[in-house]
Amino acid sequence: MYITSSKRIIMSCTRRNINNHQSSSSSSPSPFSFLLLCISLISISSFTNAIDNNSCKNVAISKEQCMNATEFTTKVQNASPLHTLRGTIDNVLSSTTCAKLTKTLLSASDFISGSGYESKDNNLPNTYKAHESYSGLDVASLSKLLPSSEDYDWFVTLREHVRKTTEEALGLCPATLFVHYTQIAQKVEGGLHHPHADNCFHTFVLATTTTTSSFEDDDDESDSSYMMAKCDATKAHPYPSRVAASILYLNSQQSGNYDGGEFYWADMFSNGGGEPSVIVTPKEGRMAFFTAGVENLHGALPVERRVRDEEPRRLALAMWYVTDEQLEEVIPPFVGRPEGDDNEEEEEEDVIIDTPSQKLLMKIPIQSMKTGALKLSLWFHLVKQQSNPTKKSWQANEGVDENMLTMLYRDHSALFSITLQKNVITIHRHVDVHVRPASLQYQLQESVMLHDLLDELVKLAFGKLEDGDGGGDGSKEED
Repeated sequence: MYITSSKRIIMSCTRRNINNHQSSSSSSPSPFSFLLLCISLISISSFTNAIDNNSCKNVAISKEQCMNATEFTTKVQNASPLHTLRGTIDNVLSSTTCAKLTKTLLSASDFISGSGYESKDNNLPNTYKAHESYSGLDVASLSKLLPSSEDYDWFVTLREHVRKTTEEALGLCPATLFVHYTQIAQKVEGGLHHPHADNCFHTFVLATTTTTSSFEDDDDESDSSYMMAKCDATKAHPYPSRVAASILYLNSQQSGNYDGGEFYWADMFSNGGGEPSVIVTPKEGRMAFFTAGVENLHGALPVERRVRDEEPRRLALAMWYVTDEQLEEVIPPFVGRPEGDDNEEEEEEDVIIDTPSQKLLMKIPIQSMKTGALKLSLWFHLVKQQSNPTKKSWQANEGVDENMLTMLYRDHSALFSITLQKNVITIHRHVDVHVRPASLQYQLQESVMLHDLLDELVKLAFGKLEDGDGGGDGSKEED
């Protein structure tokens, strides 16, 4: 697909690509000829092919040239020039590294269906519509599912390498980007993503521009209208703070036994459709990077079966970034899989962890429990408590385990989890002891939240809480 209007700007490569085209013409091009050259680069389909073949490379910049967070935000808001706000880089990870990571990852059944992507409910942050063709593993899941602590530390190192590469590719100063969320994303047959932005819900609106004739003796002006993507201010997005993202392929179509699955940037100047305008073919170690707004609408084409008797599996490392350090993703310590045991009581004791990074706060014995109903009731309770004591003080989420709920405090120093097991409810405080302890403010607010939580459990177990009723033996029975 090629561009037919200079208003409909798509991605270009680095300045090096433009310089190469300049050197092949005159040695001192005029400003007007340079403008024509830029338009011609955008207008030809071979330019899209150049991107697809990854002639774009990351160019190191000096500290004097790099942008800080404020400058970057201004540039993104102006979307100028667009080609500096996105690109592709080959060999961010070697094919050997990608193969090792893919092999280290667990079977497809370990991936959480529908995990970690577009919110379908603006009232419940971080809730996702499950889809059997799309699944993922986040860092918290990997801390429990990877084979060893060495594998986990290796993955965290790769994650930091990708972050730095994205930061440099966008021309940002060191330590400008912080990882907001990390996910190993898996798509199987039928898996796709429609065009979207990462920090707002978009809509197409009618825009008008006035064009003045470029001839000196002609002062005529003409108006032209076109559809343009804009953030929809009527819909609250769960992640408005995200400023950039990167998608790194871990396998190719051949090694993953799939066809399709290409990442693409969509045309933001479309008649309501957001059709793909730049397509990035899957290849091990190839990374697409881009800013998170409507200037870079993006999606993924459907994954198709390549060989009849083999399941297709497209794997990619997806990362989203913010410039606010307070929103940085917490890297939990390695936990590993709990070892199985024939003795049920001993197995239960193995699941109850008490470490400096995962501190056991409460252990509440249960005689009987309808896990699904109790989890749903507690979820609604936590959602109502998110703005206690002030708006957005807490964020309620589902945990990495099926029967776990979490509450993350706004300063991101810690969170607490509620886990519903067969005969016990456990409440843990999670903190990254290698970064910082739980703040005093968190600890104060945590005590308030847990007091309210215990009251809620008593209500659910025994009905309306009355004066003097305290559930004397500490056990809670769920009908």
